[in-house]
Amino acid sequence: MIIKIFTTSYLYYCRYRSIIMTPRNDVKREATSIKIDPQLWKQAKIEAIRNDLELSELVEQAIEKWIEDEAHKRVKGERK
Repeated sequence: MIIKIFTTSYLYYCRYRSIIMTPRNDVKREATSIKIDPQLWKQAKIEAIRNDLELSELVEQAIEKWIEDEAHKRVKGERK
């Protein structure tokens, strides 16, 4: 039973990861606004420039990484 639950969760995680990690150049973008620490925003802008990224790309990558990490934690049972 436990193995079946883990396997099912892991398959969902893999499917989810493959969706997130695929190139998304053709995805429609939506404008949004958020409130964020100005110093953090400044650091994000600097890192985007250093990595030759648009700021929106950097933010998307950060959100995707966080979501992936959380999904991985759930699969491993570290977080519910």
